[in-house]
Amino acid sequence: MPNYFVNLLLKNQINMTGVNKVILLGNLGQKPETRYVNSELSFSRLSVATTELYTNQKGEQIRYTEWHTVILWRQMSRFAEQYLRQGDTVYIEGRLKSRFIEQGGGERRKVTEIIADRCDLIAHHDEPKQEPKNDNQEPETPGSGLPDCDLENIPQNIPAVDGLPF
Repeated sequence: MPNYFVNLLLKNQINMTGVNKVILLGNLGQKPETRYVNSELSFSRLSVATTELYTNQKGEQIRYTEWHTVILWRQMSRFAEQYLRQGDTVYIEGRLKSRFIEQGGGERRKVTEIIADRCDLIAHHDEPKQEPKNDNQEPETPGSGLPDCDLENIPQNIPAVDGLPF
């Protein structure tokens, strides 16, 4: 943090309760999973892998991969659905959010996700597979075949872009 901000904090000129900021540069483990709350509001769940390399005390190079669940809302969700695919390198900025989910038997489990404020495609790593087209097929609706969204878990403070709620 620049000295200017540190000085302001020390002089109590800024009331700061904390910082919740996540930055990831990693690869998608699978195609984004997109769901629609209604015709206008969608969200996508990404599984992003970050890998670090280090050398242990024995001189062996160790590769450690951490998996992150990232949630994209609105335009970022539509972007992910249209352009992102397994293996792509993405840049993510966002914040951590934890919640509890009910499992079978009434058991509660804590999950921590990254709610993205920014998602950029850095590189495609595979060529998309071209499926043969059948003109007799019905067009797919986006997100078809996925279970409905749990409306109780929609974040209340989804940031709007340019004052628009979408």
